[in-house]
Amino acid sequence: MNYTKKAVFGIGWVSVVNIMTRGIRFLITLVLARLLEPTDFGLVAIGLLVINTVGMFRDLGIGPALIYQKKDVDRAANTAMILFPLVGVVLTVMTYATAPITADFFNSHESKPVIQYLSITLLLVTLGITPSVLLDKEMEFKRQFLPEVGSMVAYGLIAIFLAYGGYGVWALVYGKIISLVVWVGLIWLVAPWKPKLEFDFRIAMEMLGYGRHVLAASLIGFLISNMDNGLVGKLLGTTALGFYAMAYNISTLPSSNVIGLVNRVMFPMYSKINENKAALARVYLKSIRYTSALAVPMSLGILVLAPDIIEHLLGSKWMPAMLPLQILCIAGFLGSISANTGLVFNAVGKPHVSMKLSLAHLIVFAIALYPMTLRYGIAGTAIAVTIPSMLLTLVGYRMTSNLLGFSLRRYYDALKVPVAGSMIMMIAIASAQHAIPTTGVVRFILLLIIGAASYIVTIYFIGRELLEELRELLTKANESKPTPIS
Repeated sequence: MNYTKKAVFGIGWVSVVNIMTRGIRFLITLVLARLLEPTDFGLVAIGLLVINTVGMFRDLGIGPALIYQKKDVDRAANTAMILFPLVGVVLTVMTYATAPITADFFNSHESKPVIQYLSITLLLVTLGITPSVLLDKEMEFKRQFLPEVGSMVAYGLIAIFLAYGGYGVWALVYGKIISLVVWVGLIWLVAPWKPKLEFDFRIAMEMLGYGRHVLAASLIGFLISNMDNGLVGKLLGTTALGFYAMAYNISTLPSSNVIGLVNRVMFPMYSKINENKAALARVYLKSIRYTSALAVPMSLGILVLAPDIIEHLLGSKWMPAMLPLQILCIAGFLGSISANTGLVFNAVGKPHVSMKLSLAHLIVFAIALYPMTLRYGIAGTAIAVTIPSMLLTLVGYRMTSNLLGFSLRRYYDALKVPVAGSMIMMIAIASAQHAIPTTGVVRFILLLIIGAASYIVTIYFIGRELLEELRELLTKANESKPTPIS
C-alpha cells in the first residue's frame, strides 16, 4: 500500500474510532449530567487534573521517539516495555502519597480519596502504551477499534449503573478505572507484537534524547490545556469547575477528534516522508483541508446550538456553562485547524521548534488567565483560552509555510470552503431556532438535520472538488488492505 492510500486508510479507521468513542462519551455525559451534580464532575475534574499532570511523565517522550525510530525497532520496543511500567509504579505511589497535600491546595478534602483511587490509572496506562504505540507506528489503526470502543462502552455501563444506584462521584471514578483495565486487556489481545525480556541502554538514551524535546512540548501543552482547570478549581470552587469542565469537554469534541486523528495518523506519515519537503507540504495542506471539512462545522455548530444543548440535553441546572461553551468553541475551532503544526517540526527532527511554539502559547495564556478569571469568572477563563489560540495559529502557520516553502495563500485555499459552508450553516440554524416551535430532544434533532443539510448542500455547490477528492481517496483506500506489523 503506498503512503497516500495508507494514510487515507488510517484516517478512515481513526475517524471511525474517534467518532464512535466521542459519540458514545457524549451520550454517556448527557445521561450522567442528569443523574449527577456539577460538584461530582468538579471533584473528578480535580482528580483528573492531578492524574493527567503527573501522567505527562509516564512515557518520558519515548512514545513519539519509538514512532520516529527507524532501526532496531523491536529492541527499542522491548526496552520501552521495561521502562514504562517502572515509571508507572513510581508515579502511582507518589500521587497516592501526596493526595492530602493536593486536596488541601484546592481546599477540597473530598477530592483526596478521588485522587488516591485514580492514581492506579497511572500504572494501568503504562501497561498498554508499547503495543498501542507500535500499532500507531505501523498505522494499524483498524486493530485499535475494539480496545478503544470496548473500553468506552465499559466506562458507560459501569458509570451509569453506579450513578443510577446513588454512588455519586464514585460512579465516575470506578468507571474510569474499569475502562482502563478493559483497554489494557484488549490492546494486548489485538496487538501482534509480543515482548521479550531485553533492555538496550544505548537505545534507551537515544529515545530519551529525542523524547526530551517532545516531553517538554507536551508538558507545556498540558499546562495550556489544564492550567485553566487548576485556577478555576482554586479560585472559584468545585461547582464552578464542574460547569467549566462540562463546557470545555463539549466544546472540544470536534477539535479533540481532529487532533487525535492528526496526531495518530499524520505524525507516522510525516516521519516516513520527512526528507521530501514538497511531498510533506502537499500531505500537510491536504490534511488541513480534509480535517477542517469536518471539524469547522462541528465547532461552529456547537457554538450556535449551545442554548439548545444546555436547555434540552443537559438540563437547566447547567445553564452557567452556556457562555463559556460558546467562547470555547472558537478555541476548539482554532485548535482543530492548527493541530498539524507541531507535528511537522517533530517529523523533520526539530521538536525544539514545536516546544518553543508551545512555550510562547503558554506565556500568553498565563498572562491572560488570572485577571480574566478573577474579573469575569469561567467566561473570562474561556476568553483567556481563546486569545493565545488565535495568535499562535497565525504564528504557527507562518513558521510552517517558511519551513516547507509555500505561500500563506495555500492555507486560505485549504480552509475557504469549510469556513464558508459553516457560516451558511450557522445562519440556517439560527433562523430555524426562531421558527421551530417544538421543544426538547425533537427540536434539537431537527436543528441538527437543518444544520447538516445546509452545510452539505453548500459544500456541494461551492466545493464539489473537495467531495470528489474525498470520494476518490476513500475508494482507493477501500481497494487496499493494511500491511501487517512485522
